[in-house]
Amino acid sequence: MIKNWNSRRKKVLQIEKKEKEDKRRIKDPIGGWGGESERALRKVAQRGVVKLFNAIQQSQATVAAAAEEAKGERGSGKPRLSAPIVEAKGQKKGKKKDNIIGRGKESAGSAGLATLKVLLGLRDELSNSWNISLYEQCGDVGGIWLPDPRPVSPPNIPYTPLYPRLRTNTPVPFMTYPQFPFPPESPLYPSHEHLQAYHERYAKHHNLLPYIKFHHTVLSTKWVGNSVEGFWNITVVDHLNRTLQATADHLIVASGNNHIPRILSWSGQEKWLDSGKDRLFPREILHSVYYREPERYENRTLLIIGAGASGQDAAVQTVQYSRRTYVSVRHDVDLPPGSENVVIKPEVSHFTKDGIKFVDGTELTDVDSVLLATGYEQRKPFLESAGLLTVDPSARSNSSSSSRGGTLVTNLQYIFPLHQHIFSLSPEYPVNALAFIGLPTRIANCPSDFAQGLFAAQAIANPEILPPRNELLRELAEREEEIRRQGLDPYVIGHAMLPTREVSNDYQDELVEFLKQKKVIPDNGHKYVEEWRRRVFTYDYLKRGWNRIVALGEAETWVKGVETEEQWADLMYRYVSNAEATQSSESGGKPSFFRLPMPAKTTIRKEEWDKRLHEVQISKDRDLNRLIMDYLVIEGYKSAAEEFSQEANLAPTVDFESIESRMVIREALQRGDVEDAITRVNDLNPEILDTNAGLYFRLQQQKLIEYIRAGRIGDALQFAQEELAPRGEESPEFLAELERTMSLLAFDNAANAPPAIADLLSPAQRMKTAGEVNAAILDSLSQGKEVKLVGLLKLLCWGESLLEEKADFPKLQMAEGS
Repeated sequence: MIKNWNSRRKKVLQIEKKEKEDKRRIKDPIGGWGGESERALRKVAQRGVVKLFNAIQQSQATVAAAAEEAKGERGSGKPRLSAPIVEAKGQKKGKKKDNIIGRGKESAGSAGLATLKVLLGLRDELSNSWNISLYEQCGDVGGIWLPDPRPVSPPNIPYTPLYPRLRTNTPVPFMTYPQFPFPPESPLYPSHEHLQAYHERYAKHHNLLPYIKFHHTVLSTKWVGNSVEGFWNITVVDHLNRTLQATADHLIVASGNNHIPRILSWSGQEKWLDSGKDRLFPREILHSVYYREPERYENRTLLIIGAGASGQDAAVQTVQYSRRTYVSVRHDVDLPPGSENVVIKPEVSHFTKDGIKFVDGTELTDVDSVLLATGYEQRKPFLESAGLLTVDPSARSNSSSSSRGGTLVTNLQYIFPLHQHIFSLSPEYPVNALAFIGLPTRIANCPSDFAQGLFAAQAIANPEILPPRNELLRELAEREEEIRRQGLDPYVIGHAMLPTREVSNDYQDELVEFLKQKKVIPDNGHKYVEEWRRRVFTYDYLKRGWNRIVALGEAETWVKGVETEEQWADLMYRYVSNAEATQSSESGGKPSFFRLPMPAKTTIRKEEWDKRLHEVQISKDRDLNRLIMDYLVIEGYKSAAEEFSQEANLAPTVDFESIESRMVIREALQRGDVEDAITRVNDLNPEILDTNAGLYFRLQQQKLIEYIRAGRIGDALQFAQEELAPRGEESPEFLAELERTMSLLAFDNAANAPPAIADLLSPAQRMKTAGEVNAAILDSLSQGKEVKLVGLLKLLCWGESLLEEKADFPKLQMAEGS
């Protein structure tokens, strides 16, 4: 053991305890993965660890059973089926009405909350005795913006595809419910924590929470009746795993679109996977629904298939860690700033035993991981199980529905036949009996969800406003034909608002105008979609420009005091006007609203560029050579550092023997000999581990992992009980890591554990631990822990991205070495 470990550890723990107690007094204003919600999760984790350690002296089977019990408490990872229920007594008919709103993981997301708010308001306005409930499988509102902290791996599906570094790609004013702006001084492009907090604030402000049944899962629904009358029979499982039954006249599905991943496959991929099992990084193919942290791909070569929003985000994030990141696309695409080192590839043709072939004949043989950013399927399992929704991937016309007696059909992209993407036109039940909220894509969710919810609620309260089913079917056929005349296939684009951005705005206006014409809502003389919302779309470079303001540290000044919708619109107008006035001195007229023409780029010829670079003076000895020496020392290239020191006549900042010692320690950790590494660290400097409780714990954790890797379960249990259990009881952070490590024992083959757990056995975990030890040793030598050359390259990439907006110039192609 380490000298004075106990006394020093107690002092460290006392300091940490005081800091954490001070932090607990400050309530987290956002409530994402930090603050109150994180502490609640830690309590759950602590309970799970207590169970594990109570069974620690029993057999592996007993530990596995305990882990399965803990897993059951946290959730199975199966697709979530939730629904809000509305029980109503119709004012006009005087009989009981049960209306069900929403179902699925995101029932308490933007669609479910909007519809619930509208229904409650309509109930009070009409003095109807509707008894309204909303089923949500999670424990809070927010839908897709609510994090899922569970480690989930196929075939189970995470509750949400949300990853911690997600930020919106549209400005907040465009994403709000009508007359409910974001809080003052919110970021213009916020993180997911702000979005979840916004939905929570909306629910509390409109008193929606009492009507939401959290931790309730809708398993199945069945219509009992005919095309004129009847009711829905709904099976629900509650938070105590009890099966409940409910009935309703109306069902509204608000379960979101981003849950069931669209998994593509190619010939030869199984051979490719099998042949890569023994590689340093075993080959894998995962959908982006499982993507969380880019560090997972450190030192791996990654191929991302698809360049939508999630694919682009993953490319920008992983390229900072991966050995190489490729993106396979069908069409030309402009990747965002930060992706300069990402390599674009065409469509994948097929896999071979050794590599991945593309349609242009090229092949990649260095890929370790494939990430499928290929979108999601339009599936509603709780409707499919009762035959209410038929899955037919080849369906390309309404005849698919007619041939099945008019039942709803999904081709995985498009659910049909629906009136206005909302009401089912199946002849099995009344037109207003089954509605969908939130199906449209390429649209602003909150305002469109509210418009759809308003349309559905009014049609439930006033069914006479809807034309007969045959007229609605004819109208649908005409709409689909109009889409074909524009060169698109409605059964391919599905519920996307295409071909222009105005389609989404016109769609919302059409819904609300219809209700005005039917005189069920007042006509205020204005369009539903405000002019400022429409004009946001006309400015294509707002986000890039705003990123520049953030980089300059001026964002808080711009958003200070901004609160109302009008103020948010004015902020964007002022920003654009300011940018135009600064960048375009030739324009004598008033700048167009939100439209900032990109200034004409200057083209710099290579000869001129080389001349300009030549004029930049640097000191080879002071700057370049020291950067190289810094890299060699920190990365541990002892022989190279010695030779370079002699050639450049430059003394290193540390002695060469310490470099060799660090590399011996790193090699010991990379081969799994943790005890040897600990001994050598103590020989080098006992104070390193004596004063760093966290590092010592991670080394002990690594030793436990090595026991499990070697199948030495008895030694693992004894070591965990004697050495790690006391650490876990004293630190919540250690406790969480200890539970994660012990969870490996719950699997006969630990490699089959969920990725967040199985990664502990990957070579990357050893490298991570070795990197932390290396950094601690360098710190003890007063040597920088970060390689300055890496920081310089990142700065270069960032500078090139800014310069690229103003000039075409010969870029430094680092990937090709030129």
